[in-house]
Amino acid sequence: MSLITINCENIEKSFTKGKEKIEVLKQVNFQTYENQMVMLMGPSGSGKSTILSIIAGLISQDSGQCLVLGKSINTLPEREKTKFRGKNIGFMFQNVKLIPTITVAQNTAIPLLLQNVPEKTAYDKVADLLSSFGLARDLDSFPSTLSGGEQQRVSIARACIHKPKIILCDEPTSFLDSERGAQIMHLLKKIQEEEKATIVIVTHDARILSYADKIFTIEDGVIKEVVSNKE
Repeated sequence: MSLITINCENIEKSFTKGKEKIEVLKQVNFQTYENQMVMLMGPSGSGKSTILSIIAGLISQDSGQCLVLGKSINTLPEREKTKFRGKNIGFMFQNVKLIPTITVAQNTAIPLLLQNVPEKTAYDKVADLLSSFGLARDLDSFPSTLSGGEQQRVSIARACIHKPKIILCDEPTSFLDSERGAQIMHLLKKIQEEEKATIVIVTHDARILSYADKIFTIEDGVIKEVVSNKE
């Protein structure tokens, strides 16, 4: 039986805007397994990215429980949470968040170097992965010299480089044409299957839905429908 990797139960989250309280998530239940690609679909503001941020331990839920690899991530002390996240979770942000003052290779190597992987080993791994992402010529380039789609591919590579058990992607194909989008999805699917990773993707891109093992549709902070593509 497959291992449950993420188990969110009755998650609620609100934000305050001025004097107004905005309910973003309402009693959300969300579960994933190892070697599974899951997609979260829904309109802007429906709570998709908030779910990712809670799973990653970047923000805490107001109520409910989120277990990540069996740990209640948002109740861990901050130092332990950072260490756990650095080892087990890769996060690809929608706005990529590459560091502009260091090279593509240096940006990609960060998760490995934070785990004290020797530099030569780290940069050998980086070169191999970026080559598979079509970025072999850009190792020594700075992010500002890349197109939006290229920066997005670097961000995905950085999220995958340390072979985390869970990879969270916020709109990984939004800046990519069909060919590049399919290339990235093939690579993510390969990583999922080879590493038995759980990949959770927030997307509006209907072109990539066929890659999902399961699709969650969320609207107004509530999961409305769950569709399985795998019998």
